[in-house]
Amino acid sequence: MSVFNALVSPAGLAATVAAAGCMQAAVGTFLVSRFRWQEKRVDRAVPLPPVSVLKPLHGDEPLLEEALESFCTQDYPQMQIVFGVQAEDDAAIPIVHRLMERHPDVPMELVIDPTFHGVNRKIGNLINIMARVKHDVLVISDSDIHVAPDYLRHVVGAMVPDNVGLVTTLYAGLPASNTVPRLLAACQINHNFLPGVMLSRYLGRQDCLGATMALRRSMLDAIGGLEALVP
Repeated sequence: MSVFNALVSPAGLAATVAAAGCMQAAVGTFLVSRFRWQEKRVDRAVPLPPVSVLKPLHGDEPLLEEALESFCTQDYPQMQIVFGVQAEDDAAIPIVHRLMERHPDVPMELVIDPTFHGVNRKIGNLINIMARVKHDVLVISDSDIHVAPDYLRHVVGAMVPDNVGLVTTLYAGLPASNTVPRLLAACQINHNFLPGVMLSRYLGRQDCLGATMALRRSMLDAIGGLEALVP
């Protein structure tokens, strides 16, 4: 059998696809490692602007309180956290109240607003939250994100250059328990999603990951506000 015939046979095609996948994974893994090697330390001498953290919530979920508390313990000079839910009986409300009691020095607000803004409930929740946002630098973060105390310093510090309009972050999977489905889900993020993101960026894409989106209010207004994202 010729080399060409071997490649176009079912077994040859399967082997070619597998080899391409392995190559993609290897390149992606190298890019993730390089990203970590090149990570910069936070420059504490750079003045940082006040920031508002927007947290759209819907119900309780595994490790929710731990995730939200990691934002309450940020090493950041001036911040506001605005939580938002769309129902009076949302299961996340008692958690937010406990955080407010444990961290009375952290400016926190809870918005309960059922106003409907289209089928994308996250965007609708954020629109309702915006009425209580005080600062011009906005960090929109998903409810299940766990962060280190210097998270905001890294994110907002990356926005200091005038030519930066939007900042996002990579994230790793954290299983809420040692059950097989959750371990596999975390594994998929760490071993498939992360290398894929870095490879796509190396190839020229500039995707914004929804887990963290940081931008100035003026930039949000320039694109039509959150209302522009309502389907």
